[in-house]
Amino acid sequence: MDKRKQQIILLLLVAALGLLVALNANRFFVRLDLSRNQAFTISQASRTLLADISDRVNITYYVSDKLRTRYLFPGQVEDMLQEYAAYGKGRIAVAVIDPSRDKKTTQAENLGVTPQQIQDVVKDELNVATVYSGIVIQYLDRYETIPLVTELSTLEFDLTTRIRRVVTQKEKILGVLVGDAARTLEKDYALLQQELSSGFRIQAVERGKEVPPEVTALFVLGNKDLEEADLLPLDQYLMRGGKVLFAVDSVDVNLAYNLQAAAVESGAFYDMLAAYGVRVQSQLALDTVDQRITVNTGNNRMMTVRYPFWITISDKNVERAHPVTARFSGLDLYWATPLETIERVGVKEDVLIRTSPDSWIMKDRYELNPVLSASFSESAGSREKRALAVALQGRFVSFFKGRPIPTRKGEKPPSGAVVEQSPDTRMLVIGDSDMASGMVQYTNANYNLAFLSNCAEWLSSDDDLLGIRTRTQADVRLNRIQDPVAKARVMAVSQILNVIVVPLAVVLVGVLRLLLRRRRSKGVQQ
Repeated sequence: MDKRKQQIILLLLVAALGLLVALNANRFFVRLDLSRNQAFTISQASRTLLADISDRVNITYYVSDKLRTRYLFPGQVEDMLQEYAAYGKGRIAVAVIDPSRDKKTTQAENLGVTPQQIQDVVKDELNVATVYSGIVIQYLDRYETIPLVTELSTLEFDLTTRIRRVVTQKEKILGVLVGDAARTLEKDYALLQQELSSGFRIQAVERGKEVPPEVTALFVLGNKDLEEADLLPLDQYLMRGGKVLFAVDSVDVNLAYNLQAAAVESGAFYDMLAAYGVRVQSQLALDTVDQRITVNTGNNRMMTVRYPFWITISDKNVERAHPVTARFSGLDLYWATPLETIERVGVKEDVLIRTSPDSWIMKDRYELNPVLSASFSESAGSREKRALAVALQGRFVSFFKGRPIPTRKGEKPPSGAVVEQSPDTRMLVIGDSDMASGMVQYTNANYNLAFLSNCAEWLSSDDDLLGIRTRTQADVRLNRIQDPVAKARVMAVSQILNVIVVPLAVVLVGVLRLLLRRRRSKGVQQ
């Protein structure tokens, strides 16, 4: 056999091998992902879920061609869906449909896909076009919808959560109790409600009423108006194995009246938390790692000042070993209350969030006016780290064990014996309720909502889903250097490098090239 025939046969064998690999790509799917936390490869939790599905799941991506030709994310979404199909090994079927082209806009909207308006230029004319980018997951006669998909940061979490929900029909319910009568869930915590609704059905819980047993986890936001009679339902929910997050305040800050502040009188509430293992200190934490805000100093003069009451938490001051903060993405706290752990038998305490070592406290007389920021450093207290968020896990003893049952005037005490000890359960205490409210818009702190979502997932015991959610979270703030002096020094060096050194280097290189060229030209002439 001559050499040419050998080359032809070898080429045909390689082509046949490539065809076999392509035909079996879905069955033997492999991806090399070198990104941080393998953010573009679905996690083991998602693969395990796909392996346990007994019937086919149909995933339909409704996306307009106008988006596919202009943006990258539709292709990235399709790529992830195909990866689900590959790991599903025949149990996941993916379809991509343009509702406008295929005349299925009504069908898409009836399934919950949200239409969006974008500007469209056609033949030099500016028009408004309606586009779609949503995912519908169907299993048997049930379906779940992701109304709008524009990025991949939480797409795997959203897909896996909805696939699990539509297959198992197990719905997680997050109860929210607002402990401040001046606030409401719909008005003050709307952003949090929107963030958590992707994984939970949100249910409001009234103060003093029994927490419904179907509630998977409970958020208690604020404590200003919690009376002693309101505490028994919370205590007994915990004693029955419920999981609770307490966002507490020891100082009430009135935003409507020039930041007037006063201590919150919640003695019984603080005593209950101390019985569980956390003491709430009646003081405010201040830190040099803070936010800058713009204030009016009079005569319409605006000035940007540092405000040490608004603390920025860096990844250096979190507990990386805990699932809630394992992949911390940032946190801003507003008028935070320091906490102290108290050792209790059968309860494990983990401090999740701390201030920097250069924090101090203010107590008794609270002056919060940002214009007086220069005097804040004179507040009482030594400079040290202080706990601002604590996670507890174990068997808790009821606060009402051996105590009389509190009742409001004219009400009868609840029937039945008090449950005196809980099974193994979980609790979180955070020294700030504003961090969950609309205050996050002032500092663009969307990572606050992501942190609270992590808390909800940990409380609901879905550590595998928590791992998915935190894989792509990252702190994108330029706050690696926290010391103000060191930061100013680095900024000065950066300005010198960019404004002086780099331009001079470019000029020097140009002069050297010119001299070398002239020298070479003289040599050629000689």
